[in-house]
Amino acid sequence: MKLSIAITALSIVANTTAAQRLRGRTLAEELEIQSKRALQTVVTGECTTANFADKTGGQAALAGLLGVANNAATIQATLTTKCKAATEATVAFGEITYKGRQFDKAFFDGETSWNEQVENDGKYVLTQDAGRVKSVHDAAASTTVFEWPGSDYMTNFDNCAANAVTCCYVGARLNGATDPDDNSDVCVVELYAAPKTNHIQANGGAYTIFDGSEDDKTYCHGFMYSDDEDAFDNKVKATTLFEMAMYDGLYSKGYVRNVPGAPMCGCIEQMPIVSNAACVETKEGYSISADGDISVYMTYGACEEGSLSEKAAVMADAGKISEGTALRIKDRAGSGDCEKSTATFMNSKFLVKSA
Repeated sequence: MKLSIAITALSIVANTTAAQRLRGRTLAEELEIQSKRALQTVVTGECTTANFADKTGGQAALAGLLGVANNAATIQATLTTKCKAATEATVAFGEITYKGRQFDKAFFDGETSWNEQVENDGKYVLTQDAGRVKSVHDAAASTTVFEWPGSDYMTNFDNCAANAVTCCYVGARLNGATDPDDNSDVCVVELYAAPKTNHIQANGGAYTIFDGSEDDKTYCHGFMYSDDEDAFDNKVKATTLFEMAMYDGLYSKGYVRNVPGAPMCGCIEQMPIVSNAACVETKEGYSISADGDISVYMTYGACEEGSLSEKAAVMADAGKISEGTALRIKDRAGSGDCEKSTATFMNSKFLVKSA
């Protein structure tokens, strides 16, 4: 079985002595639990009676699986409770790389061997160096909710006020490529926004204004999550971060390195002001067993809206974030025009750009 193979591979790396354990279960322990679950029926979409009944043979059959009366309100209340429990974080984010928080922090800042080495003559092969990323993706990404890594140490993701995280890359390391696809222009880097990344004591609010050039290749993508802490996208945001930054950005695309002075990945308010960012998301889904147990089942992919700023606007219309937050996302990653973004930034400083 695929899961058992992955457990074995991960267990070799993940020595689970008391001194090395992080909060929650180890990843190997979580996968062991998942491997013992009864046969699961996958349910795509929100945690509703209609969605579950459609996959389990109707409302009466669903009630039987859950062991409750065939009453729509009772069934929905039971599903809501079970789905909420299924999306609780069980594994610390540090279990993904198992290299320690210093490595993880440096990776998100655009450093470490994963970002700095380039494949050459059979050396520094990314699929080998970062092979654990693929193992975690294959074995755990759809069924495991990781803990959010934001902390006083992992400052890149501490208190994301705008409910958005982006990664911006300026290099590539796969198949001889040195540049990422170019989907964005870097407008402004506020050096004071990420002092624990750039190590600049930016008294007075130092910043850098970039003059965009066609020769400058930058790729940015990001995700949003709702204000409601119990919303699906909020609860699984750490898994989305792993998929976006480590599996999609690094392992699949080979995109690396940060815009100078900024993190490679972080809360959008710490990141460069850019003209555009692609939007990614973790799509909601669950699985239900013959015993009525419900587990999370996630799929990662591009947003229907296309860009992060468009996604923010849709979420604001739905009341999931504020209008002010949506406008902030557009200002920081969706103007489509660096001249406009730079002018807006300089106006906030009561400055105008000289001719």
